[in-house]
Amino acid sequence: MLRTLCLLCIVAAVWCTYNVGLPVPDAWDWGDVDGQDYLTSVRNQ
Repeated sequence: MLRTLCLLCIVAAVWCTYNVGLPVPDAWDWGDVDGQDYLTSVRNQ
């Protein structure tokens, strides 16, 4: 249960950071997937 909550918090933090457009650490930069940002491609579906 705690592990799931931690994972959700991490995902939420990453999602919020990308949504707000704040600069993110390189570790959070998903890089390009097929020429476009991974999270952007997921959000645009």
